[in-house]
Amino acid sequence: MTVWAWNSPYSGCWELDRERIEDPPTEVTVRQELADDPEAGAYASEITLCPTWGEVTREARALLEPGRAVICHVVIRAETCLTSEAVSPGSRTSFTRSRDLPRGG
Repeated sequence: MTVWAWNSPYSGCWELDRERIEDPPTEVTVRQELADDPEAGAYASEITLCPTWGEVTREARALLEPGRAVICHVVIRAETCLTSEAVSPGSRTSFTRSRDLPRGG
C-alpha cells in the first residue's frame, strides 16, 4: 500500500494518508501499528490520519491512470524578445553551424 505523509505547516503535526484499496486496515489497526513502531510510537498520538488534503492527492493520482484524460493549460509569457541583431556575431556563427549539422550529428 502506498502511503504519504508530511509535517503540516498549518497544524504543526504530522499527517498521514494512503491510497484507497479493497480491505484497507482500520484506523484502530493503523494507530496500533504506529504506536508499536519503535521510532513512530512516541509521536503516534500526534499523527492525523486521512486528512482532507488526501482526497486531492488521490484524485490527482487517479488522473495518471491509463485511460484517463488530462487537460493541461499552460500560459507562457515572454518579457523580452531576443533578435538576431541582439546576438553577438560569434554566437550567431555558432548557432548557424550547429543548426546546419546533419541529423544525428
